[in-house]
Amino acid sequence: MFFKVIKKVFFTTLVLIYFIFEEIVWNQLALPFINYIKQFNIYKMSLNFICEQNKYIILFLFCTMFGFSEYLGFFAFLFLAKTYVLMFCLFYGLKTIFAIYSLAILNNSKEKLFSFVWFKFTYELVMKIIDYIKNSEYYIYIQENLKILKIKLKVYVIEYKTKLSEFYTIIKTYFKNIIK
Repeated sequence: MFFKVIKKVFFTTLVLIYFIFEEIVWNQLALPFINYIKQFNIYKMSLNFICEQNKYIILFLFCTMFGFSEYLGFFAFLFLAKTYVLMFCLFYGLKTIFAIYSLAILNNSKEKLFSFVWFKFTYELVMKIIDYIKNSEYYIYIQENLKILKIKLKVYVIEYKTKLSEFYTIIKTYFKNIIK
């Protein structure tokens, strides 16, 4: 019984952390940034140059960039824990840049990276864990409730905007009448 409670708390925490990072950090912040960066020629040229290299150089560059991004992320959260919000934003922004580039290297040169058996095994294990999390009852429950919350929030924002718009027109007409 005690171990079931600990397992449930641990798994719920894991799902919440994953959900926060996927929904907020990745979907809301990183993806728009990725789409913006992809427009630049220097990004495309450097990525093509890296992907043309041999598999050892690609592995080294991927691991270095990914490791550095995680290192920056660790320090970002240390700054957040100490309530240095600007430093957190700076370090997490840098982390995001390195993570985006390392993931671009991964996506564009999977064949070469998967020639390393340990790399392919680790990648597939991480993907299985992510699938397990996404198919869990906790994740689905959180996702459904978040959709409901988003709908309620949109309704609230629309109501707030209309009330604010009405208030603005009242104030505007009031001041027009005073000036005349």
